[in-house]
Amino acid sequence: MPINQSLPDDPQLNVSALSSIFSNTTNSYKLLFFLAIMEEIKTNLSKGERNQSIKLNSLSIRMLQFAWYPHRFFNLSFGVQDKIARSLDMLNFDIQGSAITNSKSFEELRIAIEDQFNEIGGRSLERYVPYRLLSPFFNKELKGLPDAKINNKVIELTGQSFASNSPSIYRFSDDHSEIILHERWLKYLSDNWRIVQGWALFEWANYLQKKNPSTPAILNKLQPPTNRSPLKKQTDYWKLVSENVDLHCIYTNQPLTAGEFALDHFIPWSFICHDELWNLIPSDPIANIKKGRAIPSEKTLKPFIDQHLIAIDIHHSKNKKSWPRIVQPYLEGLSLSADEILNPDLVAASLEGKMKPLMSLAKNLGYQ
Repeated sequence: MPINQSLPDDPQLNVSALSSIFSNTTNSYKLLFFLAIMEEIKTNLSKGERNQSIKLNSLSIRMLQFAWYPHRFFNLSFGVQDKIARSLDMLNFDIQGSAITNSKSFEELRIAIEDQFNEIGGRSLERYVPYRLLSPFFNKELKGLPDAKINNKVIELTGQSFASNSPSIYRFSDDHSEIILHERWLKYLSDNWRIVQGWALFEWANYLQKKNPSTPAILNKLQPPTNRSPLKKQTDYWKLVSENVDLHCIYTNQPLTAGEFALDHFIPWSFICHDELWNLIPSDPIANIKKGRAIPSEKTLKPFIDQHLIAIDIHHSKNKKSWPRIVQPYLEGLSLSADEILNPDLVAASLEGKMKPLMSLAKNLGYQ
């Protein structure tokens, strides 16, 4: 999770200028371009390399790849005039292949962007942002300069700065198709990769929160999670229920016995990206596999709610001492009080009000 923190100082570098590159940001380009640079550095470090040259084309592809998840899965706005979302909306990429949380799928996304790069307007991302990002390094020199002359002036200034005691982060190759990181900046960004990346992600989250003020948990919607948590506690929760009542799979109506059911994410995990108790339901293992990433039909919503009501009642009667801990996920997820959670009508209404919009949103985003 990104953390808001100051950047490490370096007496040989203008870290103050680096910390200002996102000041007064009105679109996503600078943020995504810098995050793309950091991802390139990370990739090279994993190979034991510290390459100074990075193709602008590669960075533009990474920008779109990085932005795809928050835009496609959560419909987050990047700003009315932002072209990133327009490019991603034109991208032909089937999310039904497998979960985007799978590294193979993320690579397939990169290939799709690369293959359709010109068709979706990817080249336009290279027109301004690589030059504007460096403005804080040359505030005096660029002040009052007409917009049409800024790119060439930045090219000139970056080249000059590389021979000075205060270099910019990068300069441009002779054909302007690549950026070339200054060796001291490359060392700084490599040695402090986690801190700088965390700072950039925090700035990205702040930007998205401003553009989506009513959207909760922005930090959880920046990148797809890579690890799946074990469901032991949730399985034990439903195991106790199955030992006290006869449970049936809400998809097949097959009887379920303790230890012989699978826990299903009613709203697919690849969309909702969490294992909260209020979204889990015991199911027939075969039915769980067949359901996969599909959104269940609305006719399963009532039996889903009914089983949760039964489960809450059983745990309240059987686990008096641990009840506050057990019920906490419901209280937080459904925005109910400790008293309200014991009212079946309120719980049913809250679950329905929670699930229906999520089901609708997921379907609108391509889930079958």
